[in-house]
Amino acid sequence: MKGKLMRRSLKTQSLSVGKLRLSDLEKQERQMAEHASSLSEGKMTYAEAPQMHRPRLHGDSSLKPRTKAQREERLGAIHATHLARRRRVNEAAKRKYAEGELVKAHDLLAATVASIGDAVILTDENGNVTFLNPEAERLSGWKDSEAKGQTLPKVFHILNEQTRQTAENPVEKVLRTGKVAGMANHTLLVSKDGVETPIGDSTAPIRHADGPLFGAVLVFRDVTAQRRAQEAASRLAAIIEHSGDAIITKNLNGVIQTWNPSAERLFGYRAEEIVGKPVTVLFPPDRLKEEDYIIGLLRQGQPVERLETIRVAKDGKQIPVSVSVSPMKDADGQVIGAAKIIHDISDVVAAREALLREKQLLATTLSSIGDAVIVTDTNGGVTFLNAEAERLTKWSNREAAGQPLRTVFRIVNEETRALVENPVEKVLRLGDIVRLANHTVLIAKDGTEMPIGDSAAPIREPDGPVFGVVLVFRDVTEQHKTQQAIARLAAIVEHSGDAMVTKNLDGVIQSWNSSAERLFGYDAEEIVGKHVTLLFPPDRLNEEDHIINRLRQGQPIERLETIRLAKDGRKIPVAVSISPLKNADGEIVGASKILHDISEVVAAREALEREKELLATTLASIGDAVIVTDEEGRITYVNAEAERLTKWSSGDAHGQALPKVFCIVNEETRAPVENPVEKVLRLGGVAGLADHTILIAKDGAETPIDDSAAPIRRPGGPLFGAVLVFRDFTERKKAEEILRDAQQKLSQHAAELEETVAERTAKLKETVNDLESFSYSIAHDMRAPLRAMGMFARLLKDKVPAISTSPEARVYCEKIVIGAARLDNLINDALNFTKAALKESPLQQVDLLKLVHGLLDTYPNLQSGTADIQIEENLPIVLGNESLLTQCFSNLLGNAVKFVAPGVHPKVRVRSEIKDGFARIWVEDKGIGIPKHAQSRVFAMFQKLDDRYEGTGIGLAIVRKVVERMGGIVGVESEPDQGSRFWVDLRVAPKNENA
Repeated sequence: MKGKLMRRSLKTQSLSVGKLRLSDLEKQERQMAEHASSLSEGKMTYAEAPQMHRPRLHGDSSLKPRTKAQREERLGAIHATHLARRRRVNEAAKRKYAEGELVKAHDLLAATVASIGDAVILTDENGNVTFLNPEAERLSGWKDSEAKGQTLPKVFHILNEQTRQTAENPVEKVLRTGKVAGMANHTLLVSKDGVETPIGDSTAPIRHADGPLFGAVLVFRDVTAQRRAQEAASRLAAIIEHSGDAIITKNLNGVIQTWNPSAERLFGYRAEEIVGKPVTVLFPPDRLKEEDYIIGLLRQGQPVERLETIRVAKDGKQIPVSVSVSPMKDADGQVIGAAKIIHDISDVVAAREALLREKQLLATTLSSIGDAVIVTDTNGGVTFLNAEAERLTKWSNREAAGQPLRTVFRIVNEETRALVENPVEKVLRLGDIVRLANHTVLIAKDGTEMPIGDSAAPIREPDGPVFGVVLVFRDVTEQHKTQQAIARLAAIVEHSGDAMVTKNLDGVIQSWNSSAERLFGYDAEEIVGKHVTLLFPPDRLNEEDHIINRLRQGQPIERLETIRLAKDGRKIPVAVSISPLKNADGEIVGASKILHDISEVVAAREALEREKELLATTLASIGDAVIVTDEEGRITYVNAEAERLTKWSSGDAHGQALPKVFCIVNEETRAPVENPVEKVLRLGGVAGLADHTILIAKDGAETPIDDSAAPIRRPGGPLFGAVLVFRDFTERKKAEEILRDAQQKLSQHAAELEETVAERTAKLKETVNDLESFSYSIAHDMRAPLRAMGMFARLLKDKVPAISTSPEARVYCEKIVIGAARLDNLINDALNFTKAALKESPLQQVDLLKLVHGLLDTYPNLQSGTADIQIEENLPIVLGNESLLTQCFSNLLGNAVKFVAPGVHPKVRVRSEIKDGFARIWVEDKGIGIPKHAQSRVFAMFQKLDDRYEGTGIGLAIVRKVVERMGGIVGVESEPDQGSRFWVDLRVAPKNENA
């Protein structure tokens, strides 16, 4: 370094000396020229010329000028000689000066290039390296001294990051075209030691002014940090743009500044119609004071972390929301506005209300169930007794509250009279359900004793600590039945949950949950990575091809009942639901499977069939006559003995009122005897005939009979019929035992059958609810990244200069936004279909005329300026669900105005016809129509008949599902290019006679 400074100093001194010498020489030459001119013009004599400028003549004196002409000639020669000498001195001095300046410029250039942050490589006109600065040395791994003279591709080795192909040498391109060139995206620099670095660069030619190229300069830099920053910025932008929550900003005057798509979806306002408006346009009148409170906190720089309140959508709907507000500050730290995150908590509010209803229902249930119930806290103190517990213990709920359970619930062993361990203490100790031992007696407050059976269970939050115990007890005669019910309930709880499996499109298992482990016996470690057909029986292998083909088309499999194999070779009946899995680009990459074990359902079906056959066989084979009626007393079954005694065949008797077939009178008075079935249906209990009863058969024959009638009911449910058993009075004593056996067997079979049906129904409902919850969760988790994709794409397009100035990049961003929106619409439609398919929807009177007019006022695409929609005023009031009908007709009207030829103004007519208690509502359009071959599948899922029009292919499937849920049907009549006529049949609401 010191040597460089010394050399620079010497050069500077030399240049300064050169400048001084040049000045003296110029001055001297100027004087010589003036004197020579004076001599030649005669203004000065030779003697008067200064000594230093006189021409010196040596040698022969004859050379001296003698005449005036000779002197003038000689003076002219001298003058010319001095001028030539002057030019040579000037040129030498200028050359010396220029060389010094060139050295100085070269040193300055070298120092500048060496010190800049970017890497710099200089080449000559042949593309050989002449210089590397330190940053270029660091990134390339080459020293400047090593690289000089090397070809650029050897030192500057670049690849395409995606294809791994060698990228074009930028210097060759510059030397070939003579223009500045930039490197393509995704370029990697491979250093001398093999390290790869993503870079960006530009290359420019080096040339003399208006002259030829004599080299190139390559400037490049490590863009790793830049890429990470861009990715972080994109992620942040996408979070805002595609957040599931509404995100808006406002200034301190409460004026809205920005408005994201989720805000548009939540409130119905587009950004262009809400930005610039006061935020209080979203406030209900009774909530306006909240804005003053929020602004006050913001001016103090304080956030509003979570405010649960109500906001109003564009259509006037009030939406429960959770609002978080953060102050926004300028560069000086001054609060200039606020950012609001508004989260729709409609589901949370609904869940709270449902929880309250569940609590009320639980209290009502505990109070009304037939078993005795005692609830305690974690210390074993009594907190609740239902009416049956009060009756059995002789303690009132008020007296027992706060008492130790052992005081209220005194239990001893029936045989040893020893105290039995308090079941609540055992539950609190073990944290699990416990049951009393056999032969347990409850001693009531008044000393009365009753043999009981009971169970005690902990009360806890899911996966949380125990916060109480519920004790259920009853008469010991019900012990066996109760234990079976509890065991079945415990088994359902213990083994609830479906197997969930994911696989790729090659059928290879990717994930495996614990329920799958329990169902099939494989641990996740031994099954993940194996082909899914490992679970298939040999005769079911073709199912996988069918499944994969549907998945590649993006079509789910809603429910497939089939057989799968467990690890031990056991065949398991399962219901399989399969949904395609897609990557961030919307490409199908695999599938998600939900496998529900339906072994019990299959077994229940088989058992039900067996029970029906057994019941029919039993009724047909018992010796007594049996007649079964419905809840209206009409005959549904007559066995052979009843046919023999009544002389009515089963076919003739079916549907007849019982008194017509079973005509009975008093043997002595001949007065009609009360129909025993009517008595059963009126009193709800078993009824028997009085003595001396005569049955008069169809042919007039009389037979003294004895009978009994019993109700047929589901456990704890209403009557749905009665069974009448009767016999010849002469065989009464013999038949009594048969009758008891038959009644017991019939009652047991009926109860067990109904219990089985109830259990299976409850389990199926639980499964449906679980599937519904799972579908909502999956949809929510899918929609969040979709919205993030679209939001980031918009931010990239609008905020990132490199993207916003590139037409190609803007097009790609638009495609991402459009693709994300399409998939979001698909998920939303799929959720609507699920709701329509699974939700129970009570029917009520709905005014279709009012509903359809409301749709025209609500939906922009149905406004008069967009479409010509004619609604006849005779649309009826029907039985339906307003929400489902809104979905139905918004889809039908939306399709009618959408599917028209380009440039054609949509025309739609809505009318109705009423016949046999049903209304047929027609939605007729003049659109593109539907081919005959496609009309049979337009109401199926994912049926898009024309890709020129936007849509998910689910709208008409939702229409069909919601109409069917309301007990109606839907259809279409259409001709291509002639329009379509969709119709919906719904039941007409009965007229209100009091109106």
